[in-house]
Amino acid sequence: MPKHNKGINYSQRLKAIRPFVDFNYDLRRPLSSAAKAKISRYYDYIEKLTVRPHQIYRARSAKNLRAVQRYAQHDTKHKAIKVAFVPNDGTGRVKVRVSKKGQVSGKSGHLRFFNIAFDAKKLAEQGREYVERKIKNGPVAKRYSIQAGEFEVASTYLPPGQGAGGDIVTQVLRHMERYGADKFDPENPSSHYFGNWLFGVNGYNFAAQAELSQYREAKRQATKKEGQRRANKRKAEKRARLRNA
Repeated sequence: MPKHNKGINYSQRLKAIRPFVDFNYDLRRPLSSAAKAKISRYYDYIEKLTVRPHQIYRARSAKNLRAVQRYAQHDTKHKAIKVAFVPNDGTGRVKVRVSKKGQVSGKSGHLRFFNIAFDAKKLAEQGREYVERKIKNGPVAKRYSIQAGEFEVASTYLPPGQGAGGDIVTQVLRHMERYGADKFDPENPSSHYFGNWLFGVNGYNFAAQAELSQYREAKRQATKKEGQRRANKRKAEKRARLRNA
């Protein structure tokens, strides 16, 4: 393992993620390098998902679990996660529903929302045609947001064809152009290439625009607060390790 990973308590990390993953290791025996790498990969990713205010969703069927994980903006490469970390605003639970056709929707107060997931390969191959078809064939929403990995682009956008260049289709295409294969390596899973993080769009319906604004701001503030708490904790732990070195 790299030098900067010295001092990591892999046993502690495994115990923390055990309830959420479908793999396990016997901690009475030394962990292999491969086991340590897998534990860290999933620990770090679950840390990323749970910095958002969230609730844990468990499904009886693998199909529904995968659908809700996409709704919750999980990266599908992390297949060993057996729950969905569904984001909420930190003050109440989201009522999650999966239709017979696999469409996932959520409700919080008077605010209703749903996800339209993108297939990265089709998105790259078909471009505008694919984006327009997916959004127009999905449920109707008053506003849309772009899923940027595990989070959302800060702005929300109008339905297709509405507004002067500010509709959701136009904005998705702008992000694809900005983070296209001509600028970033599509074969590198760590690059900023849109296929690595442009998971889909979220649609929102509401009685008043303020409901959406308040909900998204509450999520943003709760995420920021938790991120700062974790950063402070890491700094304190590092200082403690240096003192004890």
